[in-house]
Amino acid sequence: MKLLKKILPLLAAMSMLTSCEQFLEEKTFTNLNESIFPRSEGDLRVLCNGLYNMFEVNEHYGRSYITISDVFSDEITTIALSGPRFEMQNALITPGNIELSMAWSRNYTIISRANVIVKQAPTVPITEQKIQAFIAEAKFIRALCYFELVKFFGDVPLVLDQPTSIDDLQALKPSRTAQKEIYKQLVDDLRFASEYLPKEKAIPSTLKGTPSAGAATSLLAKVYLTRAYLPFAEANDFSDAAAACNKVIASGDYDLFANYQDVFDVNKENGTEHIFSIQFDQVPNRTSGITGFLTPVQVYPRSFGAFPAERRFYDEFPANDVVRKKFVFYDRGVGIGGGSYDFISAPATNPYCAKYRDDVLAQNSFNDRCNYLILRFADVLLMQSEALNRINPTDPSRYTGINRVRARVNLPPLAGLNQTAFENAILDERHWELCFEGKRRDDMVRMGKLVAILTAKGNTNIKEFHRYYPVPQSEIDLNPNLLPQNPGY
Repeated sequence: MKLLKKILPLLAAMSMLTSCEQFLEEKTFTNLNESIFPRSEGDLRVLCNGLYNMFEVNEHYGRSYITISDVFSDEITTIALSGPRFEMQNALITPGNIELSMAWSRNYTIISRANVIVKQAPTVPITEQKIQAFIAEAKFIRALCYFELVKFFGDVPLVLDQPTSIDDLQALKPSRTAQKEIYKQLVDDLRFASEYLPKEKAIPSTLKGTPSAGAATSLLAKVYLTRAYLPFAEANDFSDAAAACNKVIASGDYDLFANYQDVFDVNKENGTEHIFSIQFDQVPNRTSGITGFLTPVQVYPRSFGAFPAERRFYDEFPANDVVRKKFVFYDRGVGIGGGSYDFISAPATNPYCAKYRDDVLAQNSFNDRCNYLILRFADVLLMQSEALNRINPTDPSRYTGINRVRARVNLPPLAGLNQTAFENAILDERHWELCFEGKRRDDMVRMGKLVAILTAKGNTNIKEFHRYYPVPQSEIDLNPNLLPQNPGY
């Protein structure tokens, strides 16, 4: 969001649902006085702004999400020889992994802030339409966070109220809620958000980066599609996923960029293909450090390339997929300092991800202005094809989305595939189109192919239980009601 991010220090302190090991046993002076704040539309805007600044840090989408999504896949590796990143790369994950504890605590912090808005917005003297819009914004963010949590950890506590005092927080030790109930809440929140959020074109430039109705519908499609593969799937999940995708496609609010490279151009952010992105920019927003982590020093002089791309992924990238392969990898070329680099002549070397680029800031800093893409139109087109294939594998319209994505990068249309072959084609197309965007692990888990794919790529430690991460031990120490631990850990 290209606007000042503010949040009251009081709310930041009060919104921690976990991660506070001890509380002083003294008289409490930090209760949130609901009769004083919020009182105005401006107050609610401040509260909503506070939902986003928790995303814009290394411990969330600035770095950690790379570790728990792309490193635990066949797209990115790590230079680490021990520690949490090494654990992820080699499927040797322990409950003490700090990346997991940060993912847990930060998502619950954001959820708690969203709960304040859902609870307090109706008390503010503004129009009902504005109240519903603020609630919808909070519910979208809450759903995004719970979706991450349930995908990563399985059963997690479902907390929909907001304690307003430290005394209340001390007493709150929730048990884990069955995934089935979490998914029901996701659907409820996102249906509400789809109805009451503004359309993309109605969002003013000062609020670009806040969710639209299209973003809520797109995320709802992903929720339906994910649940459709699970044991507690509802009968219409694939149909509902397709319908949600169709609604976004038919809205006319989104389209593919004509050129694939434009999706990642820092000067074209929040464009026609971008449905929801975590905003990184210069003052007044935070900058990102994602180029510093993903780009080697030979390309950007202030970077250190902590996460190279998997060499096997590069080698197996289709030879005819010239547009994407040429753009998404730093393999050999010339860095911005004028020096040449070659990461592929030797077979044991690794190329690097080149999707996140900011040649201006990279000249003199570690930072960049690259937004982190959560939802984009190509993803919706591919979800539509995936869902339609499951509904009716003889339906020719299942090719529409995937072939539209392929056409943009000059690839021939697909045809004549049976249901299994088509699903494999979808998984591959998502791999090539959405690589390094935090989607690959989810895709493999969703389709039940995590173990088969990673084993074939040489990861001999991968097991079926790795579809979920362990509940962080630091959280279990604070709240034994989180037991039992996920199987395998």
